[in-house]
Amino acid sequence: MAVITMSGGNPQGEAFGFSAWKAGAMSEYISTGSLGQFLGFWSVFIQAAFAYGGPDFLAMTAGEAKYPRRVLPLVFRRVIYRLLAFYIGGVLCVGILVRHDDPLLGTAQKGAGSSPFVLAAVRMGIPVLPSVINALILTSAWSCGICLSYTASRNIYSNALNGVAPAFFKRTWRGVPYFCVLAVVVVGLLSFMTLSNGAAEAFAWITNLLGGLWILNMALQHIIYIRFRAGLSAQGIDRKTLPFYRRGQLYYSWASLFGYSIIFLVSSHVREVEPID
Repeated sequence: MAVITMSGGNPQGEAFGFSAWKAGAMSEYISTGSLGQFLGFWSVFIQAAFAYGGPDFLAMTAGEAKYPRRVLPLVFRRVIYRLLAFYIGGVLCVGILVRHDDPLLGTAQKGAGSSPFVLAAVRMGIPVLPSVINALILTSAWSCGICLSYTASRNIYSNALNGVAPAFFKRTWRGVPYFCVLAVVVVGLLSFMTLSNGAAEAFAWITNLLGGLWILNMALQHIIYIRFRAGLSAQGIDRKTLPFYRRGQLYYSWASLFGYSIIFLVSSHVREVEPID
């Protein structure tokens, strides 16, 4: 959609290209000028983390996969390319289609009307496409909900087996921990808070909190991996003998740990300050 419309494939026949960037690619936040644009970029990391969480959930499927040693390494190698395409590519397309200062961005619209892709289609007067995008976003949200419900319920089940969650969570039906699934679905009903303008602000607090916790969670995962590698080294175990191996993974973990720590410490402070009018 972005490539076709920016090249002139829209009702106006205008090849607008990267004209949305003429006013700047990032809104100012707290300060003005280049510093304000950088802070605007930096302040979105918490929200981005809330949406980004999930790639590591692949490892949780190992316990229920039929051939985990054969299937999971293939998935792990491919997931980075999917992240680049859907996250980096998606953000690039949004920046092309919608100006950063569009007055409708961040407002409550009908259905998925707040989506930048829907806003772009409406701005260009493209018929039907907004409804198609609505349907696609709905399927994406449904898929995300299934993924998160699966991983959350399995976490509760694992905690119950280890004795750190109530014992009734260990009950299963045909291999499914139904009490765990029910608990996750009940908590998920909080998402309906977004239907109310007043509750939407509280829901934003929840997403900010979860985004910060997710960044902290990722930092802790790298600490665990670094100590895991230290344990292998102490016992003389060659990392290459394990089912999955990626060159330079220890250095990536150190770099990621540093990055996540900086984002967690700085972003939590930045978002406490009110933006400029």
